[in-house]
Amino acid sequence: MAFCHHDGQAGGSIVGAVGTDEPARPGDELLAAARAGDQDAFAAVVERHRRELLVHCYRMTGSLTDAEDLVQETFLRAWRGLGGFAGRSSLRAWLYRIATHACLDVRNGRIQEIVAFHDPALFPAFGLPATLPAQ
Repeated sequence: MAFCHHDGQAGGSIVGAVGTDEPARPGDELLAAARAGDQDAFAAVVERHRRELLVHCYRMTGSLTDAEDLVQETFLRAWRGLGGFAGRSSLRAWLYRIATHACLDVRNGRIQEIVAFHDPALFPAFGLPATLPAQ
């Protein structure tokens, strides 16, 4: 996976370009596995950001319940769009962008009601039951 980062010094240069011997950033292997379809790796990668995304969505909606649903919606959109994540930004920034758009969709009426989506083939890594209880 191609990557680069700032060396942390004021006026410093970008280091760690493709082809260097620099070790991979933590999580690169998990992200690569997630992109290959590993649901457990995806869950491990995105769960690191759950709390801060929850706070972000809460600030945008003013509702903890909606914020929790929107974080799940964010993860669903991220899973579906993972193939389009080019790595030009950090995963965190990409997730924030998805969360922001999900919140704006609710705020602007593009989503009338947040409905918990459940696909057993898609989210067993999040501990969802294999079947939904009868209503």
